[in-house]
Amino acid sequence: MQQINALSSRIRHTAIAAAVFLLVFSIYMLSSNTHLSDSLWAVHVTSSLLNAGDIDLDEYAQIVEEADFYGVHNKTVNERLLPSYPIGNSILIIPLLWVIEQFKQFPDQQTFYEFLQQTSPRDPYVVSLQHLFASLLTALIAPIFYFIGRNQYGGIAVPIIFALIFALGTSAYSTASRVLWQHGPSMLMLAIGLLFLIKGKDNPRYIQLAGLPIALSYVVRPTNSISIIVFTAFVLFFHRKQLWGYLLSAAIVAIPFVWLNQVVYGSLLQPYYMPGRIGSTPSFSEALIGNLISPARGIFIFMPVLIFSLYGIYLKIKDDRFLPLDFALVIIIFLHWITISLNPSWWGGNSYGPRLFYMYCPI
Repeated sequence: MQQINALSSRIRHTAIAAAVFLLVFSIYMLSSNTHLSDSLWAVHVTSSLLNAGDIDLDEYAQIVEEADFYGVHNKTVNERLLPSYPIGNSILIIPLLWVIEQFKQFPDQQTFYEFLQQTSPRDPYVVSLQHLFASLLTALIAPIFYFIGRNQYGGIAVPIIFALIFALGTSAYSTASRVLWQHGPSMLMLAIGLLFLIKGKDNPRYIQLAGLPIALSYVVRPTNSISIIVFTAFVLFFHRKQLWGYLLSAAIVAIPFVWLNQVVYGSLLQPYYMPGRIGSTPSFSEALIGNLISPARGIFIFMPVLIFSLYGIYLKIKDDRFLPLDFALVIIIFLHWITISLNPSWWGGNSYGPRLFYMYCPI
């Protein structure tokens, strides 16, 4: 009877999480605003991976030139047109694009790959695909938040509210779900890794699995190296028996990633990942404050609900419920705040909102 009740509970909460996902995904899709920038070539790179087995953009040379080589590394690396931004988001949508390629019909019996070779990444259909994929990946974070909320608070209502606050009350809605920025996939991988670390308290096998999404977060966004270092230290000090399993699952991602960079770029990391992008800036103090409360960039201005998280930290410390994982999360957020404030372009380009900060929303 106890097993039947446990199974029934699991099914019920899975159904609730699925409903949360469908609600959030529907809202994201009904909101049609999009803006392409860093993700310009995400779909093209994925199609190249599926059909040519590489990440270069040589087959799209004509439209790359028409786009003034935006988002493309110069041709000094093996004389190839290479994406200058991380390809993690392109890797994560491989199964989704494969389905499109199998079932979508194009004029003159073109394949999707042939269609893309003649089509600007700003074509409405290609942009609609970016919107679809970004909405799907970002909406998947909501049910993960539901399960995190279940673990932290119990019940049903509070976890649902917790998930919807993230999905609809942060820039996950206004930016991450619009097109395939690094933000949505980054938050998704961090959220999965965090859920596994939380569940690892009762089932240590989840600790070993956590290495996979946490490593993938780095493929999506290099500043996630902060999370990798802190989470790995957490596993080392508090789950040492699971450390080798954790590192092994991370190696499943890390080894192919390093190999690909060596083959394609001739170095262990592509240029975008080089630490030279972060350095001293004369506006460091301005950046520290601006990233918190600037009218155009402040995370507490655009997502004021996060102010309550500070009160939540206070309550946990006051009630002696502040756990080592909580401390790790606070350290990650603090180091990320310092890191992006050291960026000479700490404001994150021509946009509104804390674009460089909120990729750590799940943390």
